[in-house]
Amino acid sequence: MYIAGALRALVNRSTGFTANMLMLGREVNIPAQLMFPHVSARREDHAEYVSTLIENIQQAHDTARRTLKTSMKRMKRNYDLRVLQRPYAEGDIVYILDTGVLKGKCKKLCSP
Repeated sequence: MYIAGALRALVNRSTGFTANMLMLGREVNIPAQLMFPHVSARREDHAEYVSTLIENIQQAHDTARRTLKTSMKRMKRNYDLRVLQRPYAEGDIVYILDTGVLKGKCKKLCSP
């Protein structure tokens, strides 16, 4: 239980937000915050709280989407640096891997 809470409180490298922020629209209280609460001088009504919460979640999701797009571009660029493309021309000799097994034949007993 504590490990799951700790993982949800970690900032994700790809989104830039914690899982708590994206799911709940706020960060959850840690034990120290429960023992020493921050006194808020301003009280808001339920409608204002809900509208603020919806706005916070939408803003977090929009920012996370933009961050994910840039992360995906960066990961694609890094992957493409290591990919070796082999151009094939008509008439080149290639090896065809046939993984299909004919009905009634045992794959283990077939020649490799």
